[in-house]
Amino acid sequence: MTRKNKSINAGVHTGTGIDFQKYCAIYVLLDNYHSIKAKQYFIILEHHDDLVFGYLTPTGKLELIEAYQAKKSSSEWGISKLYEILKKIVCNGNSLRVDTIQKEENYSHNLHFITNNTISLKVVKTLKPKREEITCYINEEDHTVGYPSLDDIIKTDIETKLKSLLDSGELAFLKELDHVSLRYVDLAKTSKSQHQQLVGMFGDVFGKSVHDHKAAIDLLLKAFKDSESTFNQGGAARLDDSTKRVESAKINEILNVITSKTKAYDLWRKKDEGISDKLGLSLADQSNFKIHFENSFDEFKDLTQTEHQKILSFVNANVNELNNFIKDEDCIKHIYDKFKSSHNSQLSELQIKAAIFAAYIEIKG
Repeated sequence: MTRKNKSINAGVHTGTGIDFQKYCAIYVLLDNYHSIKAKQYFIILEHHDDLVFGYLTPTGKLELIEAYQAKKSSSEWGISKLYEILKKIVCNGNSLRVDTIQKEENYSHNLHFITNNTISLKVVKTLKPKREEITCYINEEDHTVGYPSLDDIIKTDIETKLKSLLDSGELAFLKELDHVSLRYVDLAKTSKSQHQQLVGMFGDVFGKSVHDHKAAIDLLLKAFKDSESTFNQGGAARLDDSTKRVESAKINEILNVITSKTKAYDLWRKKDEGISDKLGLSLADQSNFKIHFENSFDEFKDLTQTEHQKILSFVNANVNELNNFIKDEDCIKHIYDKFKSSHNSQLSELQIKAAIFAAYIEIKG
């Protein structure tokens, strides 16, 4: 039976420090995007750890967890500030190991402490008549250090302290230190600056394929906010709790929507006069048309929006019409006329035109 942990929903209750955790989740996602984009994975906030990346096999078994304790700080992290954090990390490592989710035979996990300030590990070694200071800095020059690679003097100091903090039944958890790494991330100190930094980072990864980098970051943040605000059911963290997971399919859906919108914006900018002329859009209509076609991408993802689903299906069924036209605007007008001659819709004329234009872009793309 999974042990209930009263603190497991603490972050959900308070929301304190959550911004940094969400920003770290997006930072890690973007930093690794090109290597993970084709994989099946999920992300969870406020769970076994502040954030968890889980990677699945094609059959849906868990094969790898990358778990992060994410803490911002305005000052350096000395070794004494890390004892309690490392205690929590090794306990969480054990919780991941015994979690009842179906795991692949060679399942493994890595446990990270991630922060936006320097980690300074200093231990004084005294061997008369010498006094030596052993130091390890983790910062922008050396941003990731695995626990096993630390100097033995530093490891002995940490393990001695952890033995005094852990219950007797938890001492076996010390073996999880072999999976721990300490990591510095170059994230600004304030939420506003962190957000701006991620917008720039998103631009570096996706470039011109996404029109509005800020909107993309905001959509990802919303997905994480919905996840983090969901309580761990039964007071226990479970990796198979789908209500807490942001699946890679959801992330891909968000990215597909915003890239589709970008293609539509690009086509609109290039051919706005031609499309407006072919669809009979007055100058007054054009502003509302843009709003309706932007909303259409979201409506296509909502299966309850039957009118938009009908239009999307119709355009998809008529995709071969692309072979019969040289200009996009002529093809869009033809599909619109064909739809109007064969279907009734509760949408306004302007909404129909906007939805057909959006569906055309999505399917053509």
